[in-house]
Amino acid sequence: MEMDKVQILATAYNAHKQELMYRRRSEYITGVTAVLFYTLSMILVLYHPVLRRILESGANKILASVVVVIIANMQCYHLIKNYKRHCDIQRAICSMDHAFGFFIPGEYLADEALYDESWKKTGHERAEGIFSRSLIIIAFASLLVITIWMKGWS
Repeated sequence: MEMDKVQILATAYNAHKQELMYRRRSEYITGVTAVLFYTLSMILVLYHPVLRRILESGANKILASVVVVIIANMQCYHLIKNYKRHCDIQRAICSMDHAFGFFIPGEYLADEALYDESWKKTGHERAEGIFSRSLIIIAFASLLVITIWMKGWS
């Protein structure tokens, strides 16, 4: 491989690795802020006197529920979109790993490849993880909606 191509590939590799880390941080921050938002919202609905009076009306409960569903939908959409981009970046990095010869036995290490064979499938895995993260958001949003509706009945 020509030196210019190697330099371009190395630069692209580093940029992709940085974006991959950004995507992971974004997913983590989205999850943590969602859980905190729903937990604090439930506490406010349960104990804040002004909110308790506002939520006595059925129309206000419906409006609050719709707002919660919209926020949860946006958070889940962000997680899924972020996951798809994360997989795209992983596949690009895997292609660069192939170009650098990281999977070829004896290229960098005496008797084995630098990377394990299972890493070749990176970015092609099934998306169970993202669905479980989305389910956490849906569960907390559901608990908030239940809290909104049950508070007037107690």
